[in-house]
Amino acid sequence: MKSAHKPKPQFWKAIKLAFRAWKEVRAFFKLAPEKKAIVFYAEDEASWPHYAEMIEALTTTYHQPVCYLTSSEVDPVLQSPPPNVTAFFVGDGGARTHLFKKLDSRVCALTMPDLENYHLKRSSKYDVKYAYVFHSVASSHMLYRQAAFDHYDAILCVGPHHEREIRKREVIHNLRPKLLLPHGHGRIDRIVATNRLTSLAPKRDQPTVLVSTSWGPQALIETCGAKLIDQLMACGYRVIFHPHPLTCIHSAKLVENINLKHSRNPNFVVDYDLSNQQTLQDADLMISDWSGTALEFAFGFEKPVLFFDVPRKVNNPYYGEIGTPPVEVDLRSRLGVVMRTTEIAQIGDTVKQMMETPDKFRAQITAAREALIYNLGKSGDAGAKHLLELLQDSANARRAA
Repeated sequence: MKSAHKPKPQFWKAIKLAFRAWKEVRAFFKLAPEKKAIVFYAEDEASWPHYAEMIEALTTTYHQPVCYLTSSEVDPVLQSPPPNVTAFFVGDGGARTHLFKKLDSRVCALTMPDLENYHLKRSSKYDVKYAYVFHSVASSHMLYRQAAFDHYDAILCVGPHHEREIRKREVIHNLRPKLLLPHGHGRIDRIVATNRLTSLAPKRDQPTVLVSTSWGPQALIETCGAKLIDQLMACGYRVIFHPHPLTCIHSAKLVENINLKHSRNPNFVVDYDLSNQQTLQDADLMISDWSGTALEFAFGFEKPVLFFDVPRKVNNPYYGEIGTPPVEVDLRSRLGVVMRTTEIAQIGDTVKQMMETPDKFRAQITAAREALIYNLGKSGDAGAKHLLELLQDSANARRAA
């Protein structure tokens, strides 16, 4: 008797992707050792901007081949890998878990915290040097889980705050000291370089506000996003709405209602692509809550952010033991203005005042950036040198063994 239920298309897609991942993992293990000595792992296609400068320096300046492993089947690097880069799709299931467990590279760079704490482990067979690459300027002790970085050999730090915070945790918990390497932030470097090239382009007559927030039940869009956008539209601003991907999943109806209400207004734009740099370039000001994108926007484009004081995103309830405030808390008043959600009715006046004093905010932002971010404009080369040094350390250790 035939089953009354046919498998859904998503089921067959998942099966097909799983077969593809296992096939490419097998191909990875057959790759010549010199081509996979340094491996980069991408959780999704948004990882590339944080690696791009480093990979370009490695492959072009230092002629070092690298391997790029991605869990996204639509990652552009798979379709068109740069010269000297070999790319593989590894999925996010058993094939990826197997690859990590048997990884035979010498250096592995990741933007993924919590190595060894969950399903992705260090290689059980080979001595691989694992390097964490921060994708956010934010501090290491509030937004991340308590042991998020404990199992890495090296941390490529954005600035001195990461060094201070991680060292303090090592002392408090008697952890093995890691290599803490001055790196910087590749995505901010690229934004700064692009901004300098396009800063003389004609500006829009109509002021543009970008609304880009974090996600969760206490985040800005989820708590008062509709009211906020209504107020901005009523004040006559051009508004770009940049909903977080997880907001689109968990609060899909809310996002849909906001879009439907304003979709006929030419001054309202919805952009679902978080990597779209043109959206950031077009905005005169960003409105956010605790989103890391706000720090990239301010430091990259030297434009102010209006922060709403919704409850903090805390993934480590013990972050106070480090003894220093997270930089994403400390920076808010230097990168812009902080408002309470009860003040949304006054947002038009606040935005107007902020847009009338761009030079004041630019001076504050550049001063904060200078103090906080290593190797501005040069993080790619700095990171490449650090990974090459790890590669040499690995070679020395294997020879000694």
